[in-house]
Amino acid sequence: MGNNVYHYRRVLRPPKAMKVLLWVLFAESFVVAGIMWLLATGSMWVPAVVTVLILGFSSAMLTSRGVITVDDTTLRLAMTPVFRKTIPLADVASVEPGTVDPWADFSGWGYKSRGKDLVGFLFDSGPAARVTTRAGRTYVIAAPDADRLVEVLRQQASLRV
Repeated sequence: MGNNVYHYRRVLRPPKAMKVLLWVLFAESFVVAGIMWLLATGSMWVPAVVTVLILGFSSAMLTSRGVITVDDTTLRLAMTPVFRKTIPLADVASVEPGTVDPWADFSGWGYKSRGKDLVGFLFDSGPAARVTTRAGRTYVIAAPDADRLVEVLRQQASLRV
């Protein structure tokens, strides 16, 4: 593990339109849970478990955010509160600047896989860093300051420009 000296750290939030859709999902979860409780007969443990699951999922999605962190030895991509991917910098073969459109390129935002060797970590359109590992997997990481992310990754992974 690194020594917790962060050379790059960025917290990303979903676009405003997606945040509105997530609020709608959260509100609909309450409606579904209420209807389920009104129609429930017999044992109440099933509606209770389903309520916890749908409200838990929708609230997790509503509070989700992306965190990109680069320290001395790793690149971490986290979609809190549910997901974390750690890539050792020793495994990074190249880092290139680019651009990305989450909807056109990956059919959505968040941590998205497109085939076996292409992964997107996307919260907005625009500048991105393309990180390719020695195993051939490419991570497209959208960040408003992607040029800085590329610079830090190249420096920390000791890559030539």
